Amino acid sequence: MKSLENKIPPLIIVVFFLVLIFLLKDLLEVFTFSYKLYTSFFFLCLSISFFLTGIVEFRKHKTTLNPLMPEESTALVTTGVFKLSRNPIYLSLLNLLIAFSIYLGSFLGLIITPLFVIYMNLFQIEPEEKAMLKHYGKEFENYCSKVRRWI
Repeated sequence: MKSLENKIPPLIIVVFFLVLIFLLKDLLEVFTFSYKLYTSFFFLCLSISFFLTGIVEFRKHKTTLNPLMPEESTALVTTGVFKLSRNPIYLSLLNLLIAFSIYLGSFLGLIITPLFVIYMNLFQIEPEEKAMLKHYGKEFENYCSKVRRWI
């Protein structure tokens, strides 16, 4: 299992989950409710907000955006949206999956979305955090004690 750590770009993982949600959407009965479109749009807006504000903070601090090479980090970003979540870009991808599942009315999509969180925790976030701890030490430990991994 260690062979998957930081090997597959998160965008490929989210595309895989989007395709999976789409392909499995009709396995269970599709749900609908009065404000389904608005709810889906809300989660899409959350997704875009977390994504863009995370990118802006990385750019402001002139550090790498490459999640496959956390050791190339030149700054520990703890400002802006990173005060709410240690992983706002991954949180944005999660919100995208939720938005898509709601838009399609896919119960199964909502059921398998936690698998994305589990995968990201095991194979992306934990290896990144090990690299950040090695790189930033106590400063990263302090940050982790104040800010949750997701939200």
